Amino acid sequence: MEHLVGANLAGHDSHGLILLPRTIARIKRGHIVPGAPMTIEQETPTSAAINGNWGFGYVVTTQGYGDGHCQSQGRIKSRP
Repeated sequence: MEHLVGANLAGHDSHGLILLPRTIARIKRGHIVPGAPMTIEQETPTSAAINGNWGFGYVVTTQGYGDGHCQSQGRIKSRP
């Protein structure tokens, strides 16, 4: 929710609270799983493949960087 409000405050309304009804619908259908634990699938000194297990992408990304898994110039790759 904090990210949606922040997007609105930054002037990016299309990425803000307007997404809330769609996000709630996706949660109800099981397309997004709040609180899903992330799993490190593969890690090298320069990158990490992180499985978000259908969690919120921005939460998984924040956790990956916060836990030090992605401190290099590598990218986080989203997997279906």
